[in-house]
Amino acid sequence: MKINRRQFFKMASIGSAGIAATTLTGCNSHTTPPVEPEVTGSGEGIPWRNWSGSQIAYPGQKLAPANTQEVQEIVAQSEGVIRAVGSGHSFPPLVPTEGTIMSLSRLSGVVSHDEKLETAQILSGTRLGDMGQLLEDRGQALINMPDIDKQSLAGAISTSTHGTGMNFGSLSSYVTALKIVNADGELIECSADNNPELFSAARVSLGSLGIITEIEMQNQQPFRLQNESWAEPIEDLLAKADQLKDEYRNFEFYYIPHTDYGIGYGNRETSDTSVVRQPDTSNEDLGTLQMVNQYLGWSRGLQKTAISTFMPGSEPQISRDVSWKIYSAQRNVRFNEMEFHVPMEHGIDCLKEIIQLVDSDEQNIWFPIEFRYVKQDDIWLSPFYKRDTCSIAVHQYYKDDYHRLHKAAQKIFARYHGRPHWGKNHYLQATDFKKLYPMWDQFQEIRHSMDPKGKFLNHHLKQVMEG
Repeated sequence: MKINRRQFFKMASIGSAGIAATTLTGCNSHTTPPVEPEVTGSGEGIPWRNWSGSQIAYPGQKLAPANTQEVQEIVAQSEGVIRAVGSGHSFPPLVPTEGTIMSLSRLSGVVSHDEKLETAQILSGTRLGDMGQLLEDRGQALINMPDIDKQSLAGAISTSTHGTGMNFGSLSSYVTALKIVNADGELIECSADNNPELFSAARVSLGSLGIITEIEMQNQQPFRLQNESWAEPIEDLLAKADQLKDEYRNFEFYYIPHTDYGIGYGNRETSDTSVVRQPDTSNEDLGTLQMVNQYLGWSRGLQKTAISTFMPGSEPQISRDVSWKIYSAQRNVRFNEMEFHVPMEHGIDCLKEIIQLVDSDEQNIWFPIEFRYVKQDDIWLSPFYKRDTCSIAVHQYYKDDYHRLHKAAQKIFARYHGRPHWGKNHYLQATDFKKLYPMWDQFQEIRHSMDPKGKFLNHHLKQVMEG
């Protein structure tokens, strides 16, 4: 019998519940304590929270400028710390401050576009999920996209957010120009030909150089994708990963903890104009994994048996549509995440160690482990600076304490010279980053020229930038 991915999760859910009903225990002894959010500020007023709920801040003021001029006025007049926020989808405390939190949500939309060059000037607060239709209406499409589209464009490029595909860099690598407000409230434009050093720094800057107000992106003509997803023994996926990354335009896979199986995802460009959409069951799939862990986590052997019973083979599940409707999926189950980027030649070996970690009795993990490919670039603080990369992400349910998993995982990533995703959890400081980034000192020179008094540095960024 061959089953597809959706059938697998449905059968695993029913099967695990049935097996649990016949046991006397039926509960998971591998419990983890709940995690308390990090709180910044006095606790008075209306708080700001990030998406996962791990960060809470009570700023002195929350502002939402309607245009670039208002951004300039706020920055010029403010004496305290200012942190810009898009969708709040970063996990570390990039935003929290007792000073000013500036929402860029009103700076949204396409300002102009160049049909010949296939570029578009886009306001910084525009959400990735809105850009698909906005660009399609103008005969363009993003060249690549991540699998979550809730982020603002400025937030995505500032943290080097990425999709997957060996021929494709992060979103930052497709920025051709941008406008940024420095600590004096001055609007500065930069590109490869205009202020090139600032451009090399500003495309990935964690908001430490100023407030980005407008971004020019290199796009392409709209295109269509066919997505194929399938379940397969993880050893087979590991063995074929190098081949599959070249076979598909975009390829990634997930390992399902405490099993011998993974889920592969591959996109191919297609000229087929028919639309085929499978129901997005990713949240239900996560619910199944949570239930399997809850019922059978007390016996890892039984848990693995329950999953393996329904996996004698698999057939691909097909979806087909315009690119931006295929790339991203809804993520309604909240989590906290760590993602590190290691040199491509070390990717599979590193992943094998991470799999051993999450499968150990010391961890209570049921979120899949994500593995992706990203092309190198020349952006000073990009995790992909001068090296083709494999990205490995570990997730923990938002109610559970993620620190034990993340600290243990970071030790493994460090052995493989990993650089953290700037928008995901890590425990590194300036002395660590100086070793990881060849252009670290040059970036700091640009930062001091843009913000000599540290107006854009909250407590977290002071540790990152200054130690």
